[in-house]
Amino acid sequence: RDAGFFLPPRCTHGGSDGVTFLGSLEFFHELLLTADYESARCLPLCALHTYIATDICRNAELAVRGRLMAVRCLLRCRALTSAWFLLRAIAHNHDAPRPLLATGGLEK
Repeated sequence: RDAGFFLPPRCTHGGSDGVTFLGSLEFFHELLLTADYESARCLPLCALHTYIATDICRNAELAVRGRLMAVRCLLRCRALTSAWFLLRAIAHNHDAPRPLLATGGLEK
């Protein structure tokens, strides 16, 4: 296989793109909350979801969805203050995904 050629997602056996992986995390999050099994165990899934959506995929919609998943977990755990601070951060657009650097400004 040529190392200099980047294959698109799902082109290789077992490959997956970011949206599919985030969908899997959302499924397990929903499964744990629906089963009412230790809701606090969903928080690491939410943190991983938010990290991938914000820093790797750089998708604002998916990042907000991951944070809202965390809010649901915090409400189930009765951590109302933490849930409120997270909702406030979403409303004020804190830690939103940043676009990639444009190379046009560097070529002067």
